Amino acid sequence: MKTKAATTTPSKSLKKNMVAAMMSLGATFGAVGAVGATAAVVLPTQKAHAAETSIAPEIRLTPEDAVARALQANLELGYERLNPALSHAPTSLAESQFDPTVYGAATVSGSPGSVSASRAGLSPVSTTSATFEGGIKKTFSTGTSIDIGLRSSGLFGSSGSLNPAYQTGLSMDVRQNLLRGFSRDANEIAIINAKLGRTAAGERLDRKSEVVATDVLRSYWDLHAAIANVQVAKIALETSKRTLAETESLISVGKQAAAEALVAKYQVQQQQRLVIGAEQARDNAKDRLARLIGLVDARSLATPNIVPIGTPETVLPATDTTELQKLALENRGDFKALKTDITSKKAEANATDHLLLPKLDLVGSIGLTGLAGTTAGGGLASVPNGYFSSYGMDRMGWSVGLVLEIPLGNRAAEARRDLANLEVKRADSQLERATQQISEDLNVAWRAAKTMREQLELTRAAADVAATKLKNEMERYRNGKTTAQAVTLMQSDLVKEQLAKEQALADFNKALVDLRATTGTLVAMKSSTQKAS
Repeated sequence: MKTKAATTTPSKSLKKNMVAAMMSLGATFGAVGAVGATAAVVLPTQKAHAAETSIAPEIRLTPEDAVARALQANLELGYERLNPALSHAPTSLAESQFDPTVYGAATVSGSPGSVSASRAGLSPVSTTSATFEGGIKKTFSTGTSIDIGLRSSGLFGSSGSLNPAYQTGLSMDVRQNLLRGFSRDANEIAIINAKLGRTAAGERLDRKSEVVATDVLRSYWDLHAAIANVQVAKIALETSKRTLAETESLISVGKQAAAEALVAKYQVQQQQRLVIGAEQARDNAKDRLARLIGLVDARSLATPNIVPIGTPETVLPATDTTELQKLALENRGDFKALKTDITSKKAEANATDHLLLPKLDLVGSIGLTGLAGTTAGGGLASVPNGYFSSYGMDRMGWSVGLVLEIPLGNRAAEARRDLANLEVKRADSQLERATQQISEDLNVAWRAAKTMREQLELTRAAADVAATKLKNEMERYRNGKTTAQAVTLMQSDLVKEQLAKEQALADFNKALVDLRATTGTLVAMKSSTQKAS
């Protein structure tokens, strides 16, 4: 009786503990899919890193927090913001062709006199002249150019018989294109293209932001699943250890053969390896997310203790693919950039059409001139008076004329026009291809979301069935009606289904991310991305 009591009491105690463990296992597996990965639990991968991991402060992030950090600190986005097309430089360079130009020149020259006068027996007179001229030129996008200039000169002879003479003139020359060059749009094509290029670059940067946000959110849900997988693996390890303990107890009372202990021990070793692998995957996921959102410096080898606190979605939103397509064609930055490119190509084509016109310019000028001189022998004291008196400009001259140029054949302009029209057609074709690709991507993303939702339901059901099968098999095992090999297979099946459920949950949320990114609604930031100055 004592022996019987001694042998049955431990068995009842172990059975009670095992039932409690199985209930705990089922409850934990049921909860881990919804909130397991959101718990602030950080498990070290190696004992050597346990102290470091426990000291590292938690960084609790929602999906929105992760995206916001990435948009500010992601290195790839930082590189894209340095695109020269996003700066004001191309526009300023194009506008500089209409900046005014100030010019000036000063010359002094001497002449030995006339050779013919010397041969005629006359004494040639050498002269020295000094000239200064300056002014300002300005070209307008209307095809108008204006040149306002001032010219002043003085003539000095070597003989006192030649009075110094001064002349000053103020002139204004105007040229107006009447045919070619008269179009403001054609003259400003470089400015138009620079501005449209900046708009297109900003739209492509917006799309790049969405691509980065997609990578961030996919990594976020991968980390979410990786943390849940660590919990699943640890619970499975504890369960296999309890199974080993119960197996040893059943062997001691003769309900199981001694060889069953080896099978149970092997299961413990397998689960230990599973825990190590799960912890490695979790830390890799933390490291990738940390670098995507800029939590660490580029040279840093640290892995921040990121804790995702977002609740994964489990319901497929009701929507219409036609409406999703409409959203994509309205919101996607890359598609908007292609439409901007078409506008730019059409502007270039219009400008080349203008080059086919003959060149007919209206040219006019008006000038005021003043003449002055000093009396012979007046000396240096009379030079300033003589010079400044030439500014009393009292003589006016003017001219008006037409200048016509007709290039024979004009093949260069025709070739430019043909190339520009070809570029317009290519841009239209590219937009059509992009529309087709977006439609295909949208169908693929929508089917993926629906499929992942079905997979999630199936894996949940499979996990419940696996848990029930393991519970039933454990009852048979305690009664000596099955083997440890069968029990460990059931345990492996349950772990596999639980891991599949966590992966299905992550895959479903990643599919939703891809769907929203395809429609261009993942990041609400149209043309508001930080750009280079």
